Amino acid sequence: MKNFALIGAAGYIAPRHLKAIKETGNQLLAAYDPFDSVGVMDSYFPDAAFFVEFERFERHIDKLQRKGTSVDYVSVCSPNYLHDSHIRFGLRNGSDVICEKPLVLNPSNAEALIDLEKESGRKINTILQLRLHPNVIKLKEKIDKGDENKIYDFDLTYIASRGNWYYTSWKGEQQKSGGIATGRAAANTPRCSAVPSKPVCRPRRWQMACWSTSTISTTRFSPPCCIRLRR
Repeated sequence: MKNFALIGAAGYIAPRHLKAIKETGNQLLAAYDPFDSVGVMDSYFPDAAFFVEFERFERHIDKLQRKGTSVDYVSVCSPNYLHDSHIRFGLRNGSDVICEKPLVLNPSNAEALIDLEKESGRKINTILQLRLHPNVIKLKEKIDKGDENKIYDFDLTYIASRGNWYYTSWKGEQQKSGGIATGRAAANTPRCSAVPSKPVCRPRRWQMACWSTSTISTTRFSPPCCIRLRR
């Protein structure tokens, strides 16, 4: 059994992490979120410590470790712009990290995290759940049986309806979310990259759109080169 700490317990995706930790026979020791709407924790880990102040959460993790209770994993479900600092927190405390997409908003931060991984001896993991979608697996099997030298072109269109709340929250602020490219492309790129194992795959167009009653935001990507994907 592994011990977990969770950052961002009041967020949309946190219940998925709580459920996964529970169903895999592991234990949540502590959770943090500046908002206290975390009643869902009662369904999974009612005895876990909860904090609305990061300083107290950090101090609690330190006390646990000083008493010999290790935190094996820190699960990061916080807003995108906080992922980098929360990943660093986990690594500095000797934990492996499981973080929602995107890991960082700036590529230079990713390079720094690679160095921190090596220094700490711990690993950063992200969620690429769409690789396991039945339709993606089915398409992958079909391509695997085809000509391995064939180049496949694909189009990806992602359309989501968002209410006005979206543009008031951090998700609607490009500096905090990274924009549509970082937010939604991070979720959907694995859908494409999971498909081929031997052929060359050429993304012809990625198009994503979010709209509310008053705002339409569309992003298109036209990658200039092929992507070679391996097993």
